[in-house]
Amino acid sequence: MSILKKMSVCLGIFYFGIYSSSLVNAEEVSHNDNTIENLEIDEEFIQSLEGEIYSNTESLPNNGELIVELPEDIKNLDKNVIEPYTIFGPDDRSYVSNTSIFPYSAVCQLVMEYSNGTYVGTGNIINNNYVLTAGHNLYSTERREWAKSVTVIPGAYPVGPYSVGTYFGKTTAKKMTVPSGWINNGQTKDDIGVVELRDAIGKKTGSFGLTTKITNPITLTGFHGDWYTATGQPRMATETKNYESLTNDSIRYKLDNWGGSSGSGIYSNKNYQIFGVNAYGLKADYQPNNSTGYNFATRINQSWFNFVATEAKFTPPSRKENKLVSIKSSGYTIWKSIINWNKQTDTSDKLGRVYKVKYAYSHFNGETYYSLYDQNDNWQGYINASGTKEVASQALNKSVTLTKEGVTFWGNFFFSGKKGDTTGKLGKVYNAKLTYTLGNGVKYYSLYNSDGSWAGYLNSSAAKEVKAESFNKDVTVTKEGFTTWGNFYFSNKKGNTKGALGKVYKAKYTYTLGNGVKYYSLYNFDGSWAGYLNANAAKELKAEAYNKEITIAKEGYTIWSNFYFSSKKGNTTGKLKTKYNAKYVYTLGNGVKYYSLYNTSNVWSGYLNTGAGTNVRSLMNAGQTIETTTSESIPEQDFSDGVEENLDPETTFSSGTENIDLVND
Repeated sequence: MSILKKMSVCLGIFYFGIYSSSLVNAEEVSHNDNTIENLEIDEEFIQSLEGEIYSNTESLPNNGELIVELPEDIKNLDKNVIEPYTIFGPDDRSYVSNTSIFPYSAVCQLVMEYSNGTYVGTGNIINNNYVLTAGHNLYSTERREWAKSVTVIPGAYPVGPYSVGTYFGKTTAKKMTVPSGWINNGQTKDDIGVVELRDAIGKKTGSFGLTTKITNPITLTGFHGDWYTATGQPRMATETKNYESLTNDSIRYKLDNWGGSSGSGIYSNKNYQIFGVNAYGLKADYQPNNSTGYNFATRINQSWFNFVATEAKFTPPSRKENKLVSIKSSGYTIWKSIINWNKQTDTSDKLGRVYKVKYAYSHFNGETYYSLYDQNDNWQGYINASGTKEVASQALNKSVTLTKEGVTFWGNFFFSGKKGDTTGKLGKVYNAKLTYTLGNGVKYYSLYNSDGSWAGYLNSSAAKEVKAESFNKDVTVTKEGFTTWGNFYFSNKKGNTKGALGKVYKAKYTYTLGNGVKYYSLYNFDGSWAGYLNANAAKELKAEAYNKEITIAKEGYTIWSNFYFSSKKGNTTGKLKTKYNAKYVYTLGNGVKYYSLYNTSNVWSGYLNTGAGTNVRSLMNAGQTIETTTSESIPEQDFSDGVEENLDPETTFSSGTENIDLVND
């Protein structure tokens, strides 16, 4: 049977097979938006090729034919709609006279042996020792039969009757793979296949890349049956045009086509990345709205990109990383290989455990995988990144106080280096510059001492934030010998209570440390900060209901506007026997008492030392009710600013991102 009589243009798909070894030492591969770059010819081979181009002839049987294959999804049509040779007007294909140069060197003539004869097609080398082609070149759905053998001849050119020359030698198929959809259903959308070669011949020829991105113009290069010589010699032809239209499964174009070019890659001449596999042609009368018809290819969509990249064992593109991650789920596998999916272990007992990540792989299945190492740089396996969370710092920069004893300070998140523990440190305050939350939800503070030295990582359950609680009341000193502190590290003294017994301050805030001890944050009458004072050394200055009439008994006493004794309302000179209503009485920390006086018009007159007046009589009558409030409102003093206090007005803690030594901080 002649070559031109029996032909069609189709494309094939795969079944799953064996995968290759792990990627521990895999090289980084460029990856951009589902794209695998083409691989250049080895420099060593380029030099030898320039020095001495050789050719050998490989005899082809003189009954070599083109495969006739009708996909199941178009068999119900009139067979005349299948055009194994579709030329649109003048033939625009160009003869490739020099097949030793890339990309033509990586375009291969395929010779397939079936039980009923020998057939020819086209394929393209990818990833050095794989060929991308049509599924129907490898598996016949009509005969339910695999090709018995496939011979691959890259850069084939004519040298004599039924013979082919090559600069690179030939090789054969080690394994053929097509999709189960092609075997079971014979659909055009599944007509794609991958051949694993016995030799990495692509190191000599160069390799095409792979992409899901389609850009005009597009190129088809192959061995068309109508370009074979009369004596069966293959001649390579190429043509470049814009595509006509796209579907999710196909690329339609008016590139001239003929049987024998089945399996030719549709690619871009800019980057030599394949995005379709030449397959079919339809007659014009099958396209009522398009009098010229079209040829089409199976499109490399996301599914076929992942399939081809996996079957051709492309190493998933990697990038270097240098970070810690923590296991956040107990249901993930840790893989020994993410090509053949050999299981190493799982995360069932590793929740919260921390690993180093040195590389991240963008797998062709759309997932990212981390390459995990332990503290000692021993490789542990690959894990889907979604099963981890980065051990990343969150700025905090706040003071915390220890609330539990016996908890360890750690030097790293591998929990192998102890920095100390909290025993004997209850209530001690540290600067927590950063927090870290592990995959099990446990939070850690990164703590610093008052001198700025690092104290370690502490489980946050053993400490609490030193928070200011609004108080805004007057307090009076009740004990001498207590220090007023400039910070809660107790490293900076502001003063002490010696000689200050009874002195009044505005306590705007209170703080309670982890040991339960409370501190007042004290301010002077002029608003300046006085420091932190243990609450045991002072008491709140409270108004005690009194409500009695008193008479001025002594002259020369000041009547005060406040208990800071900074503002005078008057004095008792010339007021002997003057009567006032003493509604409240206040007792300072030194035991001295003061009346809060109101005149006969019920206008507040000020505070007076009780030693300057005598009690006349109680103003409580049967029909009177004493005030229930325990603190008197003083219009002249309003210290509430509603703003939370800075823990240490004299000290500023620097914030920002902490740099962690991955093993020991």
